[in-house]
Amino acid sequence: MLIICLKRARDNQMNPAKKAPDWQTQLIHEVMAYIEAHIDQELDFEQISKAHHISMSHFRKLFKEVSGMPPVEYVNRVRILRSLELLQTTRKSIAEIAAAVGIHDQNYYARLFKKMIGCSPSYYKSV
Repeated sequence: MLIICLKRARDNQMNPAKKAPDWQTQLIHEVMAYIEAHIDQELDFEQISKAHHISMSHFRKLFKEVSGMPPVEYVNRVRILRSLELLQTTRKSIAEIAAAVGIHDQNYYARLFKKMIGCSPSYYKSV
């Protein structure tokens, strides 16, 4: 019985995960590129899903299947990564950087930054 369980576990690891059809993968990659290009703006996933003629629930499921994370988490990661770049390369204030990546509440930005990076933006900027 143990050998059967081990074989099943190995087979599950060796077989590629279920993948979305190519057109769906392409669609999500286009949406991801759009998000990255418009990260400083408010993003409405309802509008994005309607523009691509899919339901919001299908969009979320598909996005997570292709990217490995929900759309909101992806947006937050892109915003924080972009802010890391700005913290290192500019002399802008933390509030200006937060606004430049589409987060207009500096306290929320600081909490999100600390959650993802492990330190505050001001500490990161001073290092």
